[in-house]
Amino acid sequence: MYEALKRRLEQKPQPIDPMRSYALALILEEKESETYLVMQKRSVYIPQPTEISFPGGAIEEGETSMQAALRESCEELLLSPEELEYLGPLDYLINSPRLLLLPHVFKYVGEGLIDRFNPQEVQRLLHLPLRWLLDQQPFYTEGISSLELPKDFPYERIPSGRDYPFHLANHPFYFYTFEGEHIWGLSSRILSHFVEILKALKETSQK
Repeated sequence: MYEALKRRLEQKPQPIDPMRSYALALILEEKESETYLVMQKRSVYIPQPTEISFPGGAIEEGETSMQAALRESCEELLLSPEELEYLGPLDYLINSPRLLLLPHVFKYVGEGLIDRFNPQEVQRLLHLPLRWLLDQQPFYTEGISSLELPKDFPYERIPSGRDYPFHLANHPFYFYTFEGEHIWGLSSRILSHFVEILKALKETSQK
């Protein structure tokens, strides 16, 4: 048994509970010596309609998260893979025990700003100037997640019963407002992290 167990433990560890994994693309673009970050307002035909998000979607079987981010970007923004130069992966975000977001950074190598999209998935594009982002102080607040248990939950089987101190996660919320659109939620959390990286790089370059 021990030899068989050892061979099993040599496999790459996986989450015990299945996770939903999504790949996102942070696409930088340039126009007249200014650098922008493109985001999109989701169409009314897809989940989370009218929210502001990055291009992206679920990772399909057999593809890497980078490949998924590239594929989704091309589908949503009507681009060819040759128009996006891959810069590298960004830090990932685990929003809950079963949701994993894997962002990747690209550079649009076409001329000017991206000006086309699939209307079935995208309602409009936002081009956020990096200079504007670096000057922003997003509105910040926090919230604590609630725990909903079924009516027949067996409290008698756990210490303290209904008074058991369940751990509730604390969630940070960042809000940006650009051209009348509010950017919040997971997209804003990733955006704020990316901006902090850019600020740190800028400070380092100035020393």
